[in-house]
Amino acid sequence: MDQTIGALFRAKAISEDEVDAAVTSCVAGPPDEAFVFAGTYLVNLAAAVQALPQARERLSDPAASEFLKRIAVRTAIMLARPDKQGPDPVINYSGEDAPLSGGAEPAEYDIRQEEVGWGVYHAKTGTPVRLNEVPQIGLSRRVAEEILQTLDMVEPGPDKDAEG
Repeated sequence: MDQTIGALFRAKAISEDEVDAAVTSCVAGPPDEAFVFAGTYLVNLAAAVQALPQARERLSDPAASEFLKRIAVRTAIMLARPDKQGPDPVINYSGEDAPLSGGAEPAEYDIRQEEVGWGVYHAKTGTPVRLNEVPQIGLSRRVAEEILQTLDMVEPGPDKDAEG
């Protein structure tokens, strides 16, 4: 399967709750069985963690905080390529690296996790979206997703000329 868990997550085929449950399972101890996402995508979590050196190091470091362990494990899971167990659910997937909106075409906007919080970005330029001249960065994930949904629903108006 060419899709990563991260791509399936961005396409909304996999929920945040499922990713969080998989991360919690790995941080709690070595998982002894594969994790099934959306009833369809099978991931060997132990292999995913072993494939990313930072995740292996964090999990084996007794001094590492739970936060750092969770971030490293989440990254390993998002990079994992699942085996397909059943038929694909209906998803709005158009390409692994393309940000998605509610339609089948690549989105104009995307959200990204940053060092501190989340940001809303123009997908083509990579620059932060500005609302009332304020860059939309350092947000909670929920707020970033709400802004993204709102932007995806709004039809752009005609550009105004210099006079107004």
